[in-house]
Amino acid sequence: MILPLLLLLVPSPVRAASVAGAVVRSKEWVVRRGAKREEEFIGDVRYDAAGTHLSADWALYRQTSKDWQVKGNIFARKEFPDGDAVETRGETAWYDQTTQAGRLEPAAGARVTVLRTPALGGVDRAEGDRLSWEGQNDGVLSGRARGWGARGEFWAETARYERRPSGQTLTLDGARPVAHNFEGTADAALKADRIVVSGPPRRVSAAGRAFGWAILQSTAARTGGADRCGPGGRAAGPGPDERVSALLAPLPAEPPAAEADRFLEAQAAAYSARACPWGPRLDFAADAAEYQESPDRRLTLSGGRPVLRKIDADWSTALKADGIVAYASTRSVTAAGRVKGWMVFKDEKKLQERKK
Repeated sequence: MILPLLLLLVPSPVRAASVAGAVVRSKEWVVRRGAKREEEFIGDVRYDAAGTHLSADWALYRQTSKDWQVKGNIFARKEFPDGDAVETRGETAWYDQTTQAGRLEPAAGARVTVLRTPALGGVDRAEGDRLSWEGQNDGVLSGRARGWGARGEFWAETARYERRPSGQTLTLDGARPVAHNFEGTADAALKADRIVVSGPPRRVSAAGRAFGWAILQSTAARTGGADRCGPGGRAAGPGPDERVSALLAPLPAEPPAAEADRFLEAQAAAYSARACPWGPRLDFAADAAEYQESPDRRLTLSGGRPVLRKIDADWSTALKADGIVAYASTRSVTAAGRVKGWMVFKDEKKLQERKK
């Protein structure tokens, strides 16, 4: 799944305020002593230090409360030691130097935008009604949050990104979030009340009426063209598709049945959009789902009598139980608790041939 970085860093060192004239540049610099003890920067405000770049029309630093207020055409960029770079734009911002908490809001009728350029290439974008952060590694994009890029896309009411030495975590909450991944050899989507993506190694968990589907790359012998291809025969994987995205995007107050139908319709649209032969399609429904990439690419379904279905070229199979575990590495499935399974063929002729 996609791991978009949602983060804004506003200048925070104390010395930047105490000698602000040497660090923050602007057309006008007003220093107020006495009870207020403020430094105001007016016109073409710029800050550059330690991989952090900020520009705006106006900024105010209050020495007593140790906080910043920034307004007008805000642009911020943070460059990380690992090669990642994150940019964001907005209209007003506030930052508490003591707690390292802050927020960025857009102009009226606009959205806060975030752009991430990872070291591995490609560009990830995100937008929302507000961006807030705590420290240098936790960011929350809230209010109809959406992210998209070369590897995948997501929708949620809030998207929280946490960056730690052990790995990264993206938590999607509210408005029945959706995560759609089209990186590598599979096109996969997940919808639930909450989705958490972490890694490396990649781990995905979903809770609350979880739906999921995946279109796998064909393992058939190559008959010509690229081994991997997407719309238009590209060799870079499935790639994004506007019709699929439109079907996956959450709708307000959508009935559960209509939501499930539209989610599966997105799977059919994704499959039909592929220009080269893809393999089987998998989909599932459960109260909770968890996928672990390492060590055995395991999918665990639990709660609500989960169902796992596989659709192949001319037949499909399904399994229903109290709990289901599927292993992609060994292509095996185990089920426990009131297990029920069935197989369906496209026509009677194929059924008779199968019986022989």
